[in-house]
Amino acid sequence: MGIVHGLTQNEGSFWLNVGHLEVPEKGKCVPIPYLIWNKSEFYFLQEVVWTYGAGVNAKFRLSPRNEKWLLYLKNSDKYTFNLDPIRDPNVKYPNQMKNGILKNNPLGKNPSDVWDIPKVTSGGSRSSKERTAHPAQFPLKVIERIIKASSNNQDIVMDPFLGSGTTAIASVALGRVCLGFEINESYCEMAIDRFEKFLDYRENKLNQTELLS
Repeated sequence: MGIVHGLTQNEGSFWLNVGHLEVPEKGKCVPIPYLIWNKSEFYFLQEVVWTYGAGVNAKFRLSPRNEKWLLYLKNSDKYTFNLDPIRDPNVKYPNQMKNGILKNNPLGKNPSDVWDIPKVTSGGSRSSKERTAHPAQFPLKVIERIIKASSNNQDIVMDPFLGSGTTAIASVALGRVCLGFEINESYCEMAIDRFEKFLDYRENKLNQTELLS
């Protein structure tokens, strides 16, 4: 994390996705946050739990259905955090009043630190539309929420493990600039192909809009 810390702007943040691992003679599914939360120059703000329905089944323990995102900050006193763009409009009582004033934010509620977003699935009819050959692909909705919350228009979003290019697509779609790194050549080719298809799709949609206007 040292190199990432040095490249992060003062008001920037670092989101790290982690799961669990086996610690010999200590535990089968030890959450990685327990082991690394303080192993960085970053300030650890909080843990976000990403939960989903699909996943690996287990017979002698509960089936794992979540991963963790650790939110680190470069500067704990001043950092970028945009709540309004990621508010959840699904409010149970949106028109609730208190002393004649609307109690709830009209944009929605804070989505909390538990995100229920479907995984990118594979296999026949259950395969996600955005599915690539990458074995650990993040859904666009997760990355979009992170980018909206922790960056502003025209900011640089850096992904040191670009993989299938999800961060690049989400960044550009939201008006940011993406700087990505990937050492696996097949993943690089995958990301380039996917990004080019995204640009073609966006251009076609824009042309259709212009024709209809």
